[in-house]
Amino acid sequence: MKTLTIAAAVTLAAGSVLAGEPSKQPADRSAAAKAPIELRPVLPSEAGRSLPWSPRGTQMQWSDQLPDHWPEQIRSFASSLIDPVYGEMAIGPDHAAKRPFILARTSDANPHREILVIDANADGRIDTDREVFTAEARDVRGRMWVTHAPVTLAIDYTPKPEEKDEERDRRAERRDLVEHEFSFWHTYPREGDEESNILRYTRRSWMEGEVSLLGRSFRLQVIDANNDALYTTSARWTLAPVGPAPERPDEADDPAATFTTEARTGIGINDPFFIDGQAYRLSSICMSGRTGAFKAADDAPVIPDRPAEPDRPKSEHELAWIGDLDEAQREAQRLGKPLLVKWTAVWCGPCRTMDREAYRDKAVVETLRGSFVIASIDFDEQHQLARQHSVRALPTIQIFDPSGEEVDRRVGLQTPVRMEAWLDEHKGRARGS
Repeated sequence: MKTLTIAAAVTLAAGSVLAGEPSKQPADRSAAAKAPIELRPVLPSEAGRSLPWSPRGTQMQWSDQLPDHWPEQIRSFASSLIDPVYGEMAIGPDHAAKRPFILARTSDANPHREILVIDANADGRIDTDREVFTAEARDVRGRMWVTHAPVTLAIDYTPKPEEKDEERDRRAERRDLVEHEFSFWHTYPREGDEESNILRYTRRSWMEGEVSLLGRSFRLQVIDANNDALYTTSARWTLAPVGPAPERPDEADDPAATFTTEARTGIGINDPFFIDGQAYRLSSICMSGRTGAFKAADDAPVIPDRPAEPDRPKSEHELAWIGDLDEAQREAQRLGKPLLVKWTAVWCGPCRTMDREAYRDKAVVETLRGSFVIASIDFDEQHQLARQHSVRALPTIQIFDPSGEEVDRRVGLQTPVRMEAWLDEHKGRARGS
């Protein structure tokens, strides 16, 4: 596998991250340098590793009516099965044909349909060696489950053919197939529950390439986040370190140590990924996930150099942030205290720095606990609310008086010293003071 070397980062506002609405395009289109990267599908059954999460299962209904439009070979194969039910799986590009699936019993005495038949390569035929799967039903908390995994499907990303026959023939010779692994399952109701006619599936595999950053290798992973097998705005991506980290004097500077939620679940395809305060972007990705561009600019840091501050004691207390702005405003009004609201996101490097420094500082924590109501609002989850408050960059910190009127805000990284001084200016805004 070729390794892409990039020693640069996206330049953003000093100490803050621009937090715009997700675009309808897969990524940023600025003039910054872009380095192409090739990606390949990673099948967990072959690689011996898997991602720590999968999307919620996508539902497909079945019925006992054999579709008339199915190819004759599949209809003939279905007639040989015991108590079959039939459905179709729509996956991949919109113009891709739906692929038939069948569930059937292994014998007349078996109460469970433990056979899954699916046109895995969408060729209109059933290959008994590669497209027929059998799994034993098992009891999970009083309900019987039948799970088929892994099931490998060939997803066809061939562009939609033109109307001319010769163009259609030419494109048919260049079919763009990518194999991905899936899990399929269906359940049987507990006694007294209504029977279900739903087959569910979720993706297991992902697309992956390798890049070299900060003197070490990372896996760049692009993840189908909604089971449609399309790498568009709904996909997610992540950077994961490969092998042991190099020796570093301060463990906090180790890129592997900075990976939290985003390394486990990935981030939005339009969002920047931070390593050591540097931002990296996936500037483009094709629908099949085979190729993309990894964008970098000059190597200016997102978190700027700042004068060294004297060592300050850390608080033993954890701050109890309220996650709902309306609730926090009601509490501030009830107590007659000013309200501090921090806007944050899992991909915001300066936000994490403040969580580690300013919001663990003893003086800052004591002031917040004693004189403020505090709320932490996720920018991605509350994007419309962020727009209402004109929040366009992270971190943004607002202070409201007890009546709910905004009296001040700060944008960008705040050191403990600056944060303490700022809070001192506003802690006297309690009602009646």
